[in-house]
Amino acid sequence: MKFVLARCEDQTMSRSRFTEGQIIAMPKEHEAGLPVSDLC
Repeated sequence: MKFVLARCEDQTMSRSRFTEGQIIAMPKEHEAGLPVSDLC
């Protein structure tokens, strides 16, 4: 199979509301017992 990657020079990625550290911490906090409703 041949894959073609489109060039997106005129498009920029939108910024996330959360930092990378916050995203990484969420599953760890859930595993530690924090309810999903509190994470949200």
